[in-house]
Amino acid sequence: MLEAIATDSPQSIREAAELMNRDYKQVHRNLTELEDIGVIEFEGGESGLRKKPVVAYDGLEIDFPFDKSSGSDVTQ
Repeated sequence: MLEAIATDSPQSIREAAELMNRDYKQVHRNLTELEDIGVIEFEGGESGLRKKPVVAYDGLEIDFPFDKSSGSDVTQ
C-alpha cells in the first residue's frame, strides 16, 4: 500500500483503492490507521474535496525484535 501511494501518487482514497484493486472501505480504514500512527498524511479534504494520501517519509524502517522466552518456534 505504501509503495503504491509513494510510486503512483493517487489523487484520492478511491483512486488508491482502484490502483490496488481493493475495496474502498478497506483501503479507507487502512489509510486512516496509517494516518493515526503518522505514516501517511492526507492533503486536501476540506469542504468535500477528495483526500489525497501522501507517504509522510522518504523511507520506513521497522524493527521487530523477537524474545526467545515468548515460546515462538520460529528459527532461522
